[in-house]
Amino acid sequence: MRLLSPATQSQVCVNIHFHTPLHEDEQRSYISVCTEQDIKQVTKWEQQSCVFLEDGVETKLQCIQAQFTMLDTSMQKLSESSELQSTTLKNQMEENEMWASLVEDRYTSVEVNLFYSYICETIHYVHSQVLEKLPDLKGALPTLSSILRKKGKNQSIRIAWESVLERLGLHEGNVEALCAFFILHSYDACYYPVKQRQNYSTDISSVITKVVKNQLFRHSLLSAVRLVEDGKAWGGFQD
Repeated sequence: MRLLSPATQSQVCVNIHFHTPLHEDEQRSYISVCTEQDIKQVTKWEQQSCVFLEDGVETKLQCIQAQFTMLDTSMQKLSESSELQSTTLKNQMEENEMWASLVEDRYTSVEVNLFYSYICETIHYVHSQVLEKLPDLKGALPTLSSILRKKGKNQSIRIAWESVLERLGLHEGNVEALCAFFILHSYDACYYPVKQRQNYSTDISSVITKVVKNQLFRHSLLSAVRLVEDGKAWGGFQD
C-alpha cells in the first residue's frame, strides 16, 4: 500500500478543508494513514484509561480501608468505654449491697468483736507495709485512710499501694469493705487479743461462712483471717 508523502498529506488536508474531491488512489492512501493514526490514538487512550482506572480503584480501596480502620478504632474505644462503665457500675452495685448488708445484717456482740479484731490487725498490717515502701512519707501518711485519700494524686503512693495489695492477695474492694465494717462498729466493738479470740472460736472461718451473707464482705473477712492466721498481720497487736 502506497503512503502519501508529507506534502501530499498536507494537500489532502487542504483539499478536505476546502471540500476538494480526491482521486481514488489518494482517498485510499488517506484512509490508510488515518486508520493507522486512529489505531495509535485509540491504543494510547486505552492505555491512559487503564492507568486512570487502576489509580481510581486503588484510591477508592485506600479510602475504604482507611474508613474501616477508623470504624474499627471507634468501635474499640466504644467497647473499652462500655467495659469500663460496666465494671464501675458493677463495683458500685457491689459496694451498695455490701453497705446495705453491713447495716441490715445482725451479728452477735461476740461475732462483731471477732470480726473487728481481725480487721484491726489487717488494716494495721496493710498500712505498715505501704509505709515500708515509702519511708520518706511516714509523717504524711499516719493512717490507712490517708493513704486511700492521697493515692489518687500521688503516683508513688499508688504504686506502693497496688504492690502491697497484690502481694497480700487483696484488691481494693476488700480493703474498702473491711474499712466500712470498722467505721460502722468502731464505737461499740471491742478488740480481742489472740488468746481471747481462740477462747471464743477455734474455727473463725466457719463462723464467717455461716453468718456473713454478703459475698464481698465475706470474701474480704476471710482474706483478713488468712493474713492473721498466717502470722503476717500480728505486728503491733500481739499480747
